[in-house]
Amino acid sequence: MEIRRLYKEDKLLFEQMNTGIEDDYVLHIYDQLMEEPHFLYGLFEQNQLVSIGGYTMFADEYAMLGRLRSDLSYRGKGYASKLLEFVMNEALKQPEVKWIGGNTQKDNPSAMKVLNKLGLKSYPLIYHATTNDVGSLKRVGELWRKINDFTEKKRWLLENYSDSNNLFGYECYYPFPASEALFSNEKIKEWTIFENESKTRCLLLKNDVKGVPIVHVIYPYDDIWTQPGLWKTIQTFYDAKPIHKESDTQIWLDLSDQQLLSIPAEHTFTISTPWILYGENRQQLLIQQKKQTFL
Repeated sequence: MEIRRLYKEDKLLFEQMNTGIEDDYVLHIYDQLMEEPHFLYGLFEQNQLVSIGGYTMFADEYAMLGRLRSDLSYRGKGYASKLLEFVMNEALKQPEVKWIGGNTQKDNPSAMKVLNKLGLKSYPLIYHATTNDVGSLKRVGELWRKINDFTEKKRWLLENYSDSNNLFGYECYYPFPASEALFSNEKIKEWTIFENESKTRCLLLKNDVKGVPIVHVIYPYDDIWTQPGLWKTIQTFYDAKPIHKESDTQIWLDLSDQQLLSIPAEHTFTISTPWILYGENRQQLLIQQKKQTFL
């Protein structure tokens, strides 16, 4: 058995794997995964590529494991666990990595088993909700005030995401435990933040692309369906995007259990199978490594 980093010339070997996944997006972006911040590795058995997996760096400190694929003929032999353990250890060799994790859906028990085996703890469930029509939601109340001052925008972010137990949707599909590292000056300037009239709530709207253009809504409070002016502000921002008139631009929410429970019956959102983020900070992972060394 050999594990090594994959290169462009290994693409044919990946194409020859029988993963059972039709039109695999990883194959479409394979060449992009050869360059940083992406790192892709392969596990070989008798010179045949049987598993691939890797990690991508976010905000310079977060390593997200993923792209895990195995040949159907070699499943059940523990190769995926061995590969991701190797990948995680490779990530830990990078001193800038402060957190390592992986994201999977609740209906993928094999991936959950692998992430658990790596010693990564689970975070609360997240439901992705998407729509291009929020007309059924109550849009009463006044439009919220757009915050233009950089210092004020950063203050709102840090007030709501100072606790690492809180998850922040850095990108669609990529939530991370909150830390100031996620809020670079460049990102803060790029993001649009609003506050309500009483200055007790803030709303973050971000542009993203995941197959189609997306307006990513970040709202860390449970009253997402009843807060006056919130959905009028989201709709106004969405309508002002010229791209949505020419393509299927989606509004994307990352919902907690509580937010999902209170969703209005007349909503038009498509709700995903719940996702589970697994992860652990660098210090804890290094402690786990030392304990395993002495076993």
